[in-house]
Amino acid sequence: MGGFAAGAVVAVAVGFAMQNILQNFVSGVILLAERSITESDILEVNGRIVQVKKMGTRATVARTRDEEEIIIPNSSLVQSSVTNF
Repeated sequence: MGGFAAGAVVAVAVGFAMQNILQNFVSGVILLAERSITESDILEVNGRIVQVKKMGTRATVARTRDEEEIIIPNSSLVQSSVTNF
């Protein structure tokens, strides 16, 4: 019985992880198809000003004013308020 419960917990965890990955992938496809955000765009995301360096199907790489590179999940760009300067 303990093995079944452990297996169920692992299955639920994998399900949640796959849901997040699929959500970011679909968001990436939408962003790439719409071209509403492109490389070199200046954005305000979650209160930070960033410049888009690379867009992928799962995440977008951006550089901050402090020259830090950050990885932004594409679902964040689709679901939250983003200002494109």
